[in-house]
Amino acid sequence: MDINYWIAHLDSLPHQLFAITMAGLYALALVFGTTYKIINMLVYFVVIPATWVVGLFFIPNFSEFCNYAFDQCVVFLNNVARLIGSDYINISVYICVYGVALVYLILLPICFSKRTTKRVLVVFIIVMALYLLLIYPNLKSFVLFLMDKGVFVERYFNPLN
Repeated sequence: MDINYWIAHLDSLPHQLFAITMAGLYALALVFGTTYKIINMLVYFVVIPATWVVGLFFIPNFSEFCNYAFDQCVVFLNNVARLIGSDYINISVYICVYGVALVYLILLPICFSKRTTKRVLVVFIIVMALYLLLIYPNLKSFVLFLMDKGVFVERYFNPLN
């Protein structure tokens, strides 16, 4: 995009915030003697996630915070499920498993060489094939077996409790 596009749209709050953020990232790149792209990736994929990890040590009552955050996620997923006529489990899998897998699938060939990407995909396919052959058809009977033996307690299996 050229500078005229940026200037023409600076009356929009999202565009202003984007431009200010971008300018800040460019400034950081200048200060550290690197590129905007490197700073962008470091900030969004290292620094920001690291602040969540640091939060583990500095948020008082972190357990309560996590319980509250999780409950809000459940509310969100239930609302989305209701909106599209689905249920909590399906929406959880769509967003939290398929969505994350899709992001990794898109990033994999961008971030790694073709050789590494192929290796990762081959390992993934092997793991999925083993799962479909060995675990998928037997999981329910295995869980029932564990419950019958008293090893598997029902309350540990319900994430909504």
